[in-house]
Amino acid sequence: MTLLLMACVQLFYLFSLMGFQARFQLFLEQETRERAIYRISHGAGLREAALREMIPLAEGISLKEDGIQVTLERKGDFLETTAVYQAGPLFAPWKTVCTQSVRRRLWNGQASISELGAGELDGWGEAVYITPYGTAKHRTRECAYLSLSVRAVPAASLKSLRNRNGERYTACERCGENKTPAVYITDHGDRYHSSRSCGGISRWITKVPAAEAGDRTFCGKCGR
Repeated sequence: MTLLLMACVQLFYLFSLMGFQARFQLFLEQETRERAIYRISHGAGLREAALREMIPLAEGISLKEDGIQVTLERKGDFLETTAVYQAGPLFAPWKTVCTQSVRRRLWNGQASISELGAGELDGWGEAVYITPYGTAKHRTRECAYLSLSVRAVPAASLKSLRNRNGERYTACERCGENKTPAVYITDHGDRYHSSRSCGGISRWITKVPAAEAGDRTFCGKCGR
């Protein structure tokens, strides 16, 4: 009978733990998503929020509150939240260490996500637009250097073509030397590209606080 009761308690604990972990995962998803939207890359208040929201939901399990740790790290363009806590059956002296994590990409959209805008809500001050491999920062998403007018032209016609500034097109350092019947050019650029997917004409644009733009200089077209 004792063994049967112990088995029932253990089974009840496992089901309770699974339900708790599902709710904890949802909590982590929501918190990480909100911080990714507003590009908040610190975990201030996360542990306190977890204790406040999750402790009342720990039915059928024993949690060691001082053993609950919730951390948030920025890894490149992603936020990763990790929760480590100790849980065990009620009235049992032993605890198991459990780990749950969530990974979300930082918001990089061009549209504001509220009437105030993400930057003002998070105290950004000035926001700028950058690309992963660019050396400039832009004040507007509509800058001609970000919104490229890419078109294909015969490679044989390059000698007679000029960009909007009257400059000749030269080979892209990444892909321009490849021999192809058609190449890709833009109205304001001075390079021709053999591949449409070349990083020189493919733009992955991110909106960031000006302080995160590093040593990039303002674009000569929209940064004045």
